[in-house]
Amino acid sequence: LNLKILNEHIKFEHFKMSNIYSVLNMISKGCFMAKIDLKDAYYSVRIAKRYQKYLKFEFDNQLYQFTCFPNGLGPCPRKFTKIMKVPTSNLRKAGIPVCGYIDDLFTKSQSY
Repeated sequence: LNLKILNEHIKFEHFKMSNIYSVLNMISKGCFMAKIDLKDAYYSVRIAKRYQKYLKFEFDNQLYQFTCFPNGLGPCPRKFTKIMKVPTSNLRKAGIPVCGYIDDLFTKSQSY
């Protein structure tokens, strides 16, 4: 599904996202690092019913429609980052260092 034209008609809201430097700043001498990939996490977030009609496509004479976040839809990274702030904030409050980038989480510990 090519969302380029649809994205041109959607208001883009700037937001702050973690980057490689956020992960590098977590590293300390002798620490152990772990990466957790929330596989296909986008597909667990539903798109409001009224917007699903814009996410239709035809393949092999069959009509399909996304009911969840598709890859490539402009606002999805921002929305997903906001969703992930809840669990990452709770982990940090519990003393677990964590850095999130979309559906990837990075954490560290001094022991394994």
